[in-house]
Amino acid sequence: NSNTIETYFKTSVTTDPGPQLHEIGGIAGRILESTATCETIGEIKECSNTGYLCDVSNRGYLGGIVGELQEGSIIDCTNANIVEFAYNAVQNVHIAVGGIVGNAWGKAKNITGCTNSGGVIAVTNNAVERGNYIGGIVGWAENESEVSECENTGNVTCNTCADSSKPVAMAGG
Repeated sequence: NSNTIETYFKTSVTTDPGPQLHEIGGIAGRILESTATCETIGEIKECSNTGYLCDVSNRGYLGGIVGELQEGSIIDCTNANIVEFAYNAVQNVHIAVGGIVGNAWGKAKNITGCTNSGGVIAVTNNAVERGNYIGGIVGWAENESEVSECENTGNVTCNTCADSSKPVAMAGG
C-alpha cells in the first residue's frame, strides 16, 4: 500500500520558544486533510518511536507518533520514550500532548492497537485559556476519531491539570 509508512525511528527533538504553532511527532509532525488537489488519506502502521520528544514553546501539538492527525489512521504503533511539553503559557493557546497522537480531529479515523510506555508530561507556569489536554494515548480527540485496543503504561503528568482554579486543564491515562 503506497499510503503506509512502515519504519523504525529514533530521534530527539527540542524546539525553541516562539509564537508559532508547533506540530511535532516521532514519525510525522502533521498529517493534513485531503483537499481537491491532494488526497492524503492513509495510515501509519507498525511504527516505533524510541526517541525523546520535547517541545519548549508557547503552543503546539506533540505526539510520540504524530503531532497532529487531521485524516487517516494510526495502527499498531508504539512509543517508548518521554513526550514532554514545557512552556510558559500565554493567553488563547491550546496544547495537546499524547503518547501516540497529540491532536486528532477533522477526518482523523482510527487509532487502533497502539501502545505507549513513555511518560507524557506537560509542565507550565499556568493553565491556558483554551486548554491543556494531555493523555497517555491521545491528548485531544474529536469529530470522527476513534481510539480502540490501545494501552498506556506510561505516567501522565500535568502540573496544572488538577488545579480547579485553572480555566481548562484535562489529563487522562
